[in-house]
Amino acid sequence: MRTSMQLPLIRSFGNNTPPTIVTGKRFSGRLFARPESGGTLVAIDTKDGRVIGSSRFHGYNQEKSEVEIGWTFLAKSHWGGVYNGEMKRLMLRHAFRFVNSVIFLVGPQNWRSQRAVEKIGGVRVGTRPDASGRDSIIYQITASDYAAAEIGRAENSPV
Repeated sequence: MRTSMQLPLIRSFGNNTPPTIVTGKRFSGRLFARPESGGTLVAIDTKDGRVIGSSRFHGYNQEKSEVEIGWTFLAKSHWGGVYNGEMKRLMLRHAFRFVNSVIFLVGPQNWRSQRAVEKIGGVRVGTRPDASGRDSIIYQITASDYAAAEIGRAENSPV
């Protein structure tokens, strides 16, 4: 059961829209609003109810049917495991209800994030400056590629 101390923290990420509840194997989350609103996923550890991280949507482009996922933060105690990938997969499934493509902007020297995006199916498609003018590598995942990867993942997982 969540304490009232946690509710203001979680609700402060939203835009007065009730959250979509998403559940992963290792955490539950509150995903606030549709991708075009810049909604945020707040990840809550299922073991102890603590907020362990967040990630958000940004840069919705209706013409391209595309949104960016980024600004992901995880508690250091949850680095190097499965949490980041699980967070991104939950966000991808949610995003693909509304758009055909998701992009990730990653710094050229940020090897850890590059590898993490590649592990979830991101394909390097170019470079461009980020909002602060720094060069970033663009990774993209399309809805069709993601759906095919999910089918393959399901076929290869033990029952």
